[in-house]
Amino acid sequence: MSQFPSEVVYGVYADDLLTFLPADYAQGAADEVDAWRRVSTWGEAFELAERTRWVEPPFDADEARDEYSDEDPFDVGDFEQWPLPAATVVLDVIGDDWPLGEQQDLFMGDVILRMEPDDEPALLDLFRERHATFTRDDSLIARASGH
Repeated sequence: MSQFPSEVVYGVYADDLLTFLPADYAQGAADEVDAWRRVSTWGEAFELAERTRWVEPPFDADEARDEYSDEDPFDVGDFEQWPLPAATVVLDVIGDDWPLGEQQDLFMGDVILRMEPDDEPALLDLFRERHATFTRDDSLIARASGH
C-alpha cells in the first residue's frame, strides 16, 4: 500500500456509494474522463491515449490501431466497463486494516469498496486519524468515475 494521501475528496455517487479519492487523482481523472467524452474520432482517441496519466484508456491502443483508422468515428460510451469506479480505485490507497465498508465483487472481476452514505461520520473520523484534509464533492467523484 502506498502512503495514505494527505488530501482527499470524498462523495456519494452511482447507487449511493460513499467513496473517496486522493484529491489530485480525483481532479485529474475527472478532467481526463471529460476529455474522453469530447473525442469524436479514433485518431483523437489514439492521441489522447498517449497523454493520459490518471485514467487507463478504454481500449488497447495496439489492437485498436489494427482495427480502426484515424477518421473512424469514436464514442467512449461504447465501452461499458470504463472507467474504473472510484470505489475500485480507492482500494489502491487503503491498507488491509481499513475498518470501514466491505469489498464487493462486481462483474468482470472488478472489486469495489462498498461504504454506505450513513458511514460518512466514521469516514471523516478515519481521515482525521490519518491527518488528511478532506473536501466533499459528489460531482467531482461522479465525474472521476464516469458518471
